[in-house]
Amino acid sequence: MRSSTGVSARLAALLLAAWSGGCGLQSSGIADGAGDGVPPDGDGGGDVVVEDGGDRPDDARDDGWEVPPTCGNGTLEPGEPCDDGNADDTDDCLVGCIPASCGDGFVRSGLEECDDGGANSDTAPDACRTDCRSARCGDGVVDTVEGCDDGNTVDTDECRNDCIAATCGDGVVDTGEECDDGGANSDTAPDACRTTCRRAFCGDAVIDAAETCDDGGANSDTAPDACRTTCVPAGCGDGVVDTGEGCDDGGSNSDTTPDACRTSCRPASCGDSVVDGGEQCDMGFANSDTLPDACRTTCRHAACGDSVVDTGEACDDGNTVDTDACRNTCALAGCGDGVVGPGEDCDDANASNTDACLSSCVAASCGDGFVHAGVEDCDRDPPRACTSSCGTGGLESCAACAWSGACTPPSEICNGADDVCAGGADDGFPCVQGAAVGCTTTCGTSGTGTCTAACAVPAGASCTPPAEACNGLDDDCTGGADNGFACVRGATVGCTTTCGTSGTGTCTAACAVPAGASCTPPAETCNGLDDDCTGGADNGFACIRGATVACTTTCGSAGTGACTAACAIPAGASCTPPAETCNGLDDDCTGGADNGFACVQGSSQSCTVNACTGTALCSAACVLGACNLGAAPATDLCAGAAALPAGTSRGTTCAATDQADPACGTAGGGDVFYQVVLAARSRLEVSSAGSSFDTVLYVRQTTCAGTEVACDNDGGGAGGASRIDAVLPAGTYFVVVDGNGPDEAGSYVLNATITPSPANDLCAGATTIPAGGGVFTGTTAGAANDFTGGCGGGAGADVVYTFTLGGGADVFITTVGSSFDSVVYLRSTCTGADIDCGDDYRPPASTGAILQRDNLAGGTYVVIVDGKTAGARGNYRLEVNITSNDNPGDRCGQPFEWVPGTAQYCLDTNACSDEYVGTCAADTDRDRVYYVVVPAAATVGFTTCDPGTNYDSLLYLRSACLDSGTELACNDDDSTCAASTQRSRLPATALTPGIYYLFVDGFGNSNGDYCVNAF
Repeated sequence: MRSSTGVSARLAALLLAAWSGGCGLQSSGIADGAGDGVPPDGDGGGDVVVEDGGDRPDDARDDGWEVPPTCGNGTLEPGEPCDDGNADDTDDCLVGCIPASCGDGFVRSGLEECDDGGANSDTAPDACRTDCRSARCGDGVVDTVEGCDDGNTVDTDECRNDCIAATCGDGVVDTGEECDDGGANSDTAPDACRTTCRRAFCGDAVIDAAETCDDGGANSDTAPDACRTTCVPAGCGDGVVDTGEGCDDGGSNSDTTPDACRTSCRPASCGDSVVDGGEQCDMGFANSDTLPDACRTTCRHAACGDSVVDTGEACDDGNTVDTDACRNTCALAGCGDGVVGPGEDCDDANASNTDACLSSCVAASCGDGFVHAGVEDCDRDPPRACTSSCGTGGLESCAACAWSGACTPPSEICNGADDVCAGGADDGFPCVQGAAVGCTTTCGTSGTGTCTAACAVPAGASCTPPAEACNGLDDDCTGGADNGFACVRGATVGCTTTCGTSGTGTCTAACAVPAGASCTPPAETCNGLDDDCTGGADNGFACIRGATVACTTTCGSAGTGACTAACAIPAGASCTPPAETCNGLDDDCTGGADNGFACVQGSSQSCTVNACTGTALCSAACVLGACNLGAAPATDLCAGAAALPAGTSRGTTCAATDQADPACGTAGGGDVFYQVVLAARSRLEVSSAGSSFDTVLYVRQTTCAGTEVACDNDGGGAGGASRIDAVLPAGTYFVVVDGNGPDEAGSYVLNATITPSPANDLCAGATTIPAGGGVFTGTTAGAANDFTGGCGGGAGADVVYTFTLGGGADVFITTVGSSFDSVVYLRSTCTGADIDCGDDYRPPASTGAILQRDNLAGGTYVVIVDGKTAGARGNYRLEVNITSNDNPGDRCGQPFEWVPGTAQYCLDTNACSDEYVGTCAADTDRDRVYYVVVPAAATVGFTTCDPGTNYDSLLYLRSACLDSGTELACNDDDSTCAASTQRSRLPATALTPGIYYLFVDGFGNSNGDYCVNAF
C-alpha cells in the first residue's frame, strides 16, 4: 500500500485502520447503546424492592431496610411519597416508592439526558452535569473532545462557540488581530490577511494593490536603489543618491533655487536655466555663443570682445587690436574717432559744432549753420526780436555772421495800438478795439456795445438793448412786450373775479390788470371751488372733489373714500373697506372672510391629532370646534374584524377606540382587529412597516379577548414599526393593530404572509427515511424553531426525519447544498441528547453540515435539520446514506473525504467489496467512494492516469451517493493516457456548489493500487 498525497488528518486515521488489516478490516465503531440491566435474582420469589443501598430487587441478603411489601401496589399509602405500581426506575417514581430526582442515579425518561448520581459534576470533564444534562460545549467545562469551554455564546472571544480555542486562521477576528480570513490567510497573496492575522501592509514582502514594490525587511529610505518604506521604488526626489543620480536632496530638490540639486537629480550647472553661484546669467538651452545679447554658454553676459555684435555695438572682432577696422570699444573706425582720415578736414574726437572742427570732421566756416564760439555772432540764424521806435516789437536780421542793428516795425493789426508808428491806433478797421459804439439789438431796437477784438461793431447778443417802456413793444429783447409791467397794453390777460376765481380781461392803457366787473369769470370746473361765481362749488358734478363720500369696495362691502379729482365717486382701491366682522364675508377685502378671527363662520377645515387628520367646524362666533376624526372603522370592534389577506392591507386607527391592550408596549391606544383562520399549522408573518405612527402588533387565539400568543413592539424597523413572526397550530386567531400608547394613532400598513408549516415541523410528523437512506428536499420557510442542539446555535426553523436500524450500520448525513446556514442533530428521540451534532463543513467552504457514524447501533433515530441562526430558513437538501457496517471508503455510509484543495489520493481496492456500478461498464469489480464538497461553482476533472495505478480502473461521478443519484460523468478507458489506455479520465465537468461522490472502480475482475488525481 502507498500513502495518499494531501490526505486530511481524519482520512489518515481511517487509512491507518486500513493499513492494519486491508479494506476488509472493520473499524471499532461506537458504543452499542444497549442497556446493561440487572437480571432477576432467580430466587423464585416475588422481587420486592428494598432499601439495601441500590434499590435492586430483593436478593435475600436483606439489611433490615426493606420497603414494606405494600410499596409497588400502585396505591399511595402512609409513609410513601409515591407509588406507581411498577418496577421502572426511569419514570417519576423509583422502585423504592421514592420520587425520581436528578442525582438519584437513574435517567428519567424524557426529562434527563443522564444521571450518574453522586458522580454528577459541573466541573469534571465529560461528567453528567448536576442538572442531569450531558456534558456539552458551552457548559464551562473543558471536556475530552473540546479545546476550550468558556460557557458563553460570544464567538469572538478566546474560545469559539464550538469549543475550539480561538487561533489566528480560524476566520474570526479576535482581540489583538486586525483580520482573519481563515484558510484564505496568506503571506504571498496580494492584499490578503496575513497568517499572523495582520492586514496586508507595506513591508510584508508582498506587492499589494496600492504598492509598486515591497522587499519586506530590505525596504529602506536610506539605501541606494532600495524599495522605500512606503513601498514605492527608489526614485529621484526620495533624498537618497541612487545609481545614475548625481545628487538627491529629496524635498529640497529644485529647478529654480540657485546651487540646489535639480529635480532630475543632477547637480546645478551652467545651462540649467538657474543663475547659480559664479554665474552672471543662465538661459538654459537658450544660452548661445553666436546669438546677439544671449547669455553665453559660459553663463557670462554678452560683452564687447566676445566676437558677437550685440545691441549697442557696431562691430565685434573679438581681438584687442585697436588700429583695425573695429575699435576695441566695438565701434567702427570713422569720423569722431580722433584720427583725421581721408576726406576729413579735421577730427577732434568730439561732437561739438561750436569749435573749429565740426562733428562731421569739416573745418568751421561762416555759412555752415553753426556759430563758431568767439568768432561769429550768428550763422544763418533767423531774424531776432527787437523794439521799434514807437515801442512795438520788430525784427533784426543776421548778415555776414553778425546782427544788422536796424529794427523793422510790424504791420498794423487790430489791437487798440499804433503798430506801424503812423500816429493812429487800428488804422483801416471799423472801430478801435475795446471802444464803446452804437449797435442794433437782436429785436431791432437801438442799443450799445464794445468794439470787438476783431475791430468790428458788436451785433446780436453783444449789443445791449435799452430799458423796457409801456408801448406794446419788446424794447429789451426779453421775448415779451412791456415786460416789467403788469401786462401788455391791450392784451387779454388773466385776472381775479369777484368770487376770487381766475377770470380773463383786457390789459389797460397803463399796462394794469383789469379788476372787478372788468374780469370775466371762467366756466365751472371740478376743483372744489365756485369757479363761475354762481354761489356753489363744483355744481353739476357727482361730488365735491376731495370730500369724504360713501362708496362700494372691490369686494362689494360698504366703504368710504375721497371724491376724485374728476368729482366722481371713488371706486376700486380708492374705496377704503370697513373693519372685518364675524359674518362669513370678506369685509376688509383682504382675500378671506372673517380674517383676524379663528375661522370663517360656518366653514369647516382640516385638522390633525398626532398622525391623524380630521375636520373641525367654525361656530357663529368664529370659534373653531373640536377635531372630528370621523366614524370609527368597522374593524374597531371584534364583531367587525376583517379577514387578513396575504399581501398588503391598509387602514387607519384614527377614530378607533381602545378595545384591547397588549402584553408588550404601552396601553391606551386605539386598535383594530383582523381575523386569520389557519386550516393547518402555519407560519404567520405580519409587519407594520410603512405605518405613520408607533404601532404594537399582537395575536390572540380563538376570540378577540382570547389568549395572547404573540406580541411585538417596535421590532419591525424604523418609525416604530412592529413585526410578528410566529408558527401557530390550526385555529382562529385575531391580529390586533394597536397604538403604542394613547397618543399613537394614524394610517397603518400591514404586510402579511401565511406559509403552511411542513408536515415534519414537529416530531409527531417526522418524515420516515427508508432503509438505505436517500435524498430529501423541502423548505423550512413555514417551520418553527422547536429544537436546539449542542453545536451551531439552532435559532432557526427546523424539520424532523426518522429512521430505524435493524442492526449496526454506517450512516452518512449531510445538508450541504441547502440554501441557508444549517446544522443537523442526530438523536434517539426528538427531546433526547445529541448523539452527534454537525455544523459548518470546513468553514468557509460550506455552511452545510456533515455527520458520519461508524457502526451506529440498531434502533430508532431522529435527524433534525435546523437553521444555525435566527431567521435562517429556506430550501434544504438532506442526504442520508445507510449501508452495512464496513471499512472506511468502501460504502456510501462511510465515504472518504476529498479534502478541498487536495490534488491526489493513493490507495488500493484489493480487499474491498463490489457495491456500485457506473454506466460506462457493464461489469465492475471492487470500488472506493469519496465525497467531494464544491464550495463555489467550478470545473473539476479526475484521472487515474498515473504511474501509481496498476489495474484496469473505472471512474464515475454522481450527484448523490446511492444508485439513485444522477451520474454526471463516467469513463472506462482513457485513450490519451501514456501509462496505459486502461486507466480512466473523467473530463472536466462544470459543477455548481454542493456535494458530489467520486467512485474509483475496477473493470471486470480488476482491482489493485490506484492514484487518482484532481484537475
